Amino acid sequence: MKFLLPIREELAPEATEIMEACEAKVGFVPNIVSILAYSPPALRSFLTLYENQSLGVFNDREREAIYLPVSQMNGSQYCLAAHTNWAKLAGLSEEETLALRKGIHHADPKLDFLARFGRAVAETRGQVPPELMDEFEANGYDARALLDVIAIIVESTFSNLIGVMMRPPVDFPAVKEV
Repeated sequence: MKFLLPIREELAPEATEIMEACEAKVGFVPNIVSILAYSPPALRSFLTLYENQSLGVFNDREREAIYLPVSQMNGSQYCLAAHTNWAKLAGLSEEETLALRKGIHHADPKLDFLARFGRAVAETRGQVPPELMDEFEANGYDARALLDVIAIIVESTFSNLIGVMMRPPVDFPAVKEV
């Protein structure tokens, strides 16, 4: 089954309004947002999750250190391209984005831990070993940080599934395979 990008004029007015707000904020409407416009409730949910991440305890680099390995694990080429782009805008190099995706130790211990922790939470569906939870606490993270990690993974998994199943055309620079 192939999903085409919807034509704006055919969408519900609510979806069109959301897309216009996204375009005003980002400068364009990413194709994943266009695909989500088929379902205004799904679109609202996704954007609420995504936009609220900036209100959490993690900065842009730290969030991308979670998004990249989760998107790699889930095999979403769209999300890998998008988050590699956002990670570079947050100051990470091409080599750093590849290392985070591959699970190679990052020079920044905080980013390295967040990448390992985020991937472990996603892979085990939250059943991480107690030692990893101890390491989470030893890194100075608390309940708020854990909830923020979970929210990032939920949002990432949501968009990864859309990227894998609905295959929106990638409108970010292509990424290297790992």
